[in-house]
Amino acid sequence: MGKKSVKGRITKDMLIDELIREYPEVCEVLERFDLPCTECALAPTSTVENASQMHNIPLKELLRELNKAISNKDNNK
Repeated sequence: MGKKSVKGRITKDMLIDELIREYPEVCEVLERFDLPCTECALAPTSTVENASQMHNIPLKELLRELNKAISNKDNNK
C-alpha cells in the first residue's frame, strides 16, 4: 500500500488509486494534465511520481495543483 498524505498533503509516494478514493476532487486536476487515471489499469500500483514520469509531467507542478485542489475543498467547508 502507498503512503498516506502527510498532514492533509498529497505526496509523491501516494498511490493514484488511493488518491482518487481519498480525494475525488483531484480527478479534475488529473484530467487537466491529460492523466486518465480513473480508467488506467496501473492506478492501483502507480504512485503520483510514477504517473508524472510516465506522462512527462513536472512532479512539483502536479503536486502543487493536486494539493491546491484538496486545499480549496477544505477552505470551502
